[in-house]
Amino acid sequence: MITLSNVPQNSTQPPPRFLFQDLFDDTACSHVGSKDKKATCERLQPGSNVSGCALEGAFNFLSPIQGCAHLIHSSPTCYNASRIQKRDSTEHFCTTLALNDLIFGAEEKLKMQINHIAKTYRPRVIFVYMTCVSSLIGEDIERIAKSMQTELGIWIVPVMSAGFLGVENLGVRIAGMTLLKTLIGRKEPLIDTAYAINLWGYGLNETQRMSYRILFERVGMRILAFFGGDEAVETIMGAHKAKLNVLINAKSLTPVARKFEEQYGVAYVETSCFGARATCDALRVIAEQFNDGAVCRKIENMIREKNKALQETCKAFHTLFSGKKVAILLNGLFSWAYIPLLEDFGMHVVAISIENLNEDDKEKAVDLLLGKGRFMYDPNAEFEEILSEVPIDIVITDTDHCAIASRAHIPFFNIDRCSEPLFIGFEGEAALAAELSLTLQTPVFNIVYQNPPWQE
Repeated sequence: MITLSNVPQNSTQPPPRFLFQDLFDDTACSHVGSKDKKATCERLQPGSNVSGCALEGAFNFLSPIQGCAHLIHSSPTCYNASRIQKRDSTEHFCTTLALNDLIFGAEEKLKMQINHIAKTYRPRVIFVYMTCVSSLIGEDIERIAKSMQTELGIWIVPVMSAGFLGVENLGVRIAGMTLLKTLIGRKEPLIDTAYAINLWGYGLNETQRMSYRILFERVGMRILAFFGGDEAVETIMGAHKAKLNVLINAKSLTPVARKFEEQYGVAYVETSCFGARATCDALRVIAEQFNDGAVCRKIENMIREKNKALQETCKAFHTLFSGKKVAILLNGLFSWAYIPLLEDFGMHVVAISIENLNEDDKEKAVDLLLGKGRFMYDPNAEFEEILSEVPIDIVITDTDHCAIASRAHIPFFNIDRCSEPLFIGFEGEAALAAELSLTLQTPVFNIVYQNPPWQE
């Protein structure tokens, strides 16, 4: 058990200070300084969907950390608090504020719940989440957490993640900044940190995280901490000794990485390992940061070896894929990253949905497809018009957009049904090729899409 007696109360430097305004308007954001873009990051608007608020983002980012308990300071009517409580875990708690708590305050209830969790479950860290309700009644959870931390001798970390602050990505940013402010730098790592890196990601399952670990360790890197993954909290505390922070499709965490660099001098790079081309670029960018000849040679040797194996694997698909026209209908999740991947297969992307992409991802999609395809803001209304102009052979979609492809009688590949949705690295590109091949050759679509007997 980590107690305050065996963990340094302060790191070698004071913890970084930040304001919430910094999370909305950061120099790392592409919109800063541009007159043609929005003045600040996206915020929630009245009547918007509550399923992706800051509380959910913060909780999803922090909950995989091992040895921690999570206490949501809210009434049971909070939508996301109730969803989290339904998950199968003994480490998720809620203070379930009643009407009298909202009127007279719930400090004693919060203290009692923290005391119960600490003595019954003995976690290494207790994260206490502020919600809309506890924020609006003025509960000072930072002061309460500090006093209980002194009393109990374990880390009590307040997470200022009131849902009305913003969308899910902002919650991830708040959680990352909270770790930087409270836990990172509190413990020295036990492993050699000569080639140590921190990986930062969000929404990755265990299989995907393992794929990243294998990829980077294969070229001699040591994974000191994987933020957004199931790391031990001691590992998170020692992450300040890494030589480089690697952000994997994690634009929302860029401000955290910049603050990390200001505090500890650890540089950061933003990468994507989505397919072979992006993986090669990512590994070479990382090699440049280390400026080490041995690392560069090991990376180049692996790239040659893996590319050769990939070409042999995908050779059988070239005839099938060559010239095929593809539409991408995804709900914003890395949809732009499929464009170079499909072009490597000899396929032509004729349309892509950008309805839910953030500004940075829209720019990436435009750079990759401008002059070669169409952009859809409303696929339900625009897809048929595009189809009348250009024939489409296959649609890469998610569950929300399957009906669009089905109405048009076009074979579709549903990413949500795939066991490896991010198609990481060289093996991931081969896996995508195999999935698309099965979709194009399956007889199911011809059977399902044929006219019924009474229309023949």
